[in-house]
Amino acid sequence: MALSVYMSDDEKQKKILFNWQKIKNSIPPISKSNRWLLVFLLILLLIGANYYWPTKKNKLFDFSRVGTTVDHINLQRADTIYQLVKNNNQWFIANKDNQPANQEAIDQLLATVATMNFDQPFSQNPDKQKSFQVDESGWQLSLLSGEQKQLGLIVGKYGPSWPSSYVRLENSNDVYLVNSPLTQIIEQSDWRDLTIIKATEGQIQRVEWAGKMIIEKKDNKWSFTTPANIIIDENKLQPVFTSLANFLALDISAEKKESLSAKPKILILKITTPEGLKELNFWSKDQDQYWVTRSDSDIVYIISKGLYVNIDQEIKNLKK
Repeated sequence: MALSVYMSDDEKQKKILFNWQKIKNSIPPISKSNRWLLVFLLILLLIGANYYWPTKKNKLFDFSRVGTTVDHINLQRADTIYQLVKNNNQWFIANKDNQPANQEAIDQLLATVATMNFDQPFSQNPDKQKSFQVDESGWQLSLLSGEQKQLGLIVGKYGPSWPSSYVRLENSNDVYLVNSPLTQIIEQSDWRDLTIIKATEGQIQRVEWAGKMIIEKKDNKWSFTTPANIIIDENKLQPVFTSLANFLALDISAEKKESLSAKPKILILKITTPEGLKELNFWSKDQDQYWVTRSDSDIVYIISKGLYVNIDQEIKNLKK
């Protein structure tokens, strides 16, 4: 029968210290160069840990919760105001006679806000808000669901690197540097939809120019129906389709469509797509610009002389 050896607490402590001393003495001394190598490896380990396990960031706006309910967007800087309202899945500018809004620009704005993250406030000093342009000089951005405000931000200047922006939460001194081009999106976007017509080559089936020339697509081939027996130069078709693919105005006129009816039209352009007939009417505004209206809209657009001359000449030159 084995006998157990009793050891007091002091004896146990002495044995632990003795064993640790033996282990310590068995480790060879670390040279100065090796010490630096260990420091370097430790730094690499910390960088790798930060890469694979980054600090969790918070979202400025829980878009998954209320983003789809946003139906009002207010933007204001000084006297520039845009009140964007969603109706039947289409956005309009309420304070601009309900002109159609730029849907793509709004989608980009909401998508950017939805993905904005922040870590810690970049600054909480109210005296520095002016330098970041998150004071009254910045853009005030509000997202609302009906009457309920979901988010209020002041969007400041560009950050030190692209894409980054300074933003401040409404009614707070917390300023964040977010990895987002929000400033660029707001400043470069014309919230009006200036698209007069948007029809791709595959959508266009027929083009009528001034009632004198008609080209039509049949059996996947373009040909003249008026005047007859004229061969079309298919190499010159592409510039026409390119112009019609994204026919954009310079501006929207305050002129009323009814007031133009008494003026002589200089061109009528009719374009047939699967959606139906789209008729564009052109009037000379001055020596550099033209008015354009669309048959299904009351908006009077303004285009440049260069755009008018291009589309006019491109269609005229289709004859081979």
